[in-house]
Amino acid sequence: DISNLGHDVDAVVVPSNERLEDPGFGALHAVYKQAGAELPAWIESYWHHSGRAFLEPGEVIVSPSFGSLRAKWIFHAVGINWWFFGAHASGRGEEERKIRAQARLTKAVFDKAAERGAISIAIPGLSTGARRFPPYLVSTIIMGAAKEAVLRSGGQLQVHCVSYGPVQMHRSFQSALSRTLSPLLDE
Repeated sequence: DISNLGHDVDAVVVPSNERLEDPGFGALHAVYKQAGAELPAWIESYWHHSGRAFLEPGEVIVSPSFGSLRAKWIFHAVGINWWFFGAHASGRGEEERKIRAQARLTKAVFDKAAERGAISIAIPGLSTGARRFPPYLVSTIIMGAAKEAVLRSGGQLQVHCVSYGPVQMHRSFQSALSRTLSPLLDE
């Protein structure tokens, strides 16, 4: 579970909704519960100071973890909807647009980590839950972005891919890791 990793990391990535509200279930709820009352207060302050009322899909904002999580920061990542109101991504062009948006979201997560000098990050299968993005696509995107981020960090960044809940990402992460590392091992 992303809220109770068993080891310290600099950043915990949580799949968020557009209003950063606690849905009462899932990873986001677990993190909110662990962070305590300071996180909702921080979110309220964020909305007040930013003049905004919601985030767009694909956005990432960073909050402190308030010391109750084994992380310095919480990265709130608003996922991309693969299925929207029960309708599948219609057509090849729409699927490609959503895959590119998911890739930009994932890259933004790793860019935020680099901006903060993070050397460890825990990331789940963003958008695979309620947003129904296919796990094999998400794991491939995450592994590709993670590889680039690790190489940019000179090998310093540690990436912890976390699997939890009804969408089992473990096998998808293992398969994507194998595909991502194979070209490096052949060099």
